[in-house]
Amino acid sequence: MGRLTLTVDFWSIKQTGIVGQFGPQNALVLDYLNRIEGTSNPNVIRAAVTADDTPAFIGTGLPAAGVVTTIQDQFVNLLPQTVQGIDFALIYQLRDTGIGDFDFDLNVAKLTKFTREVPPSIQQLFDARAAGTINVATPLTDTSNLIAVRGRPEWRATASLTWTLDQFQVGAFANLLSAVDDTSFLDNAGNPYVVDGQTTFNLYLQYRLKGGPLDGTRFRIGARNLFDKQPPLAGDGYLGSLYNPYGRYLYATIGIRL
Repeated sequence: MGRLTLTVDFWSIKQTGIVGQFGPQNALVLDYLNRIEGTSNPNVIRAAVTADDTPAFIGTGLPAAGVVTTIQDQFVNLLPQTVQGIDFALIYQLRDTGIGDFDFDLNVAKLTKFTREVPPSIQQLFDARAAGTINVATPLTDTSNLIAVRGRPEWRATASLTWTLDQFQVGAFANLLSAVDDTSFLDNAGNPYVVDGQTTFNLYLQYRLKGGPLDGTRFRIGARNLFDKQPPLAGDGYLGSLYNPYGRYLYATIGIRL
């Protein structure tokens, strides 16, 4: 019946002393709040006001402001964050079936918690929105739940299946990432753009010489990203922390054991 191994691991990490960026969106919201109060955020640098800028501010109660040219996104001390998850693994090996040996591996990781306390500098923006001082649709990132935000997919999974018969071997591999929210690209209601999940497949065929002067020499041909999946689009191109820009490519290798 083969050999089956199942594992479940729960892990929890609390991080302190974190340094991060205030965030360009937060800087713009702070500038919005400051302008209501009669000042401005010095980290948001704008061009001089032109006649084209004035109509956009009619009826807002705010003085006209020029186009944003630069945002000086400073590094700040962030409050502690807690990250938790569950990892599942299934390993199944089947030997001497008469049609070859089979190895199947499945690994699934679920992110169950990713939360960070809100720094006072950002909490004032939430308070101003709750009080109605700034528009209730003003987008702010809620750090009490950062699961599925940019580089933090809720689900990751990999699976591999290998078949071996005498000197032949065929291997297949799949990699899955669930969808995430791109909080740097928002609609008019403040909802983040959803970056689709992705599943890619690799496949290879291998032949190993047996006996003779080239004993153990391995010939392999294969394809990575078999179905030519492109990285899902995000607000700034694609999320490099999750995806790579390579389409399908084929390869051939020769390995010699010395």
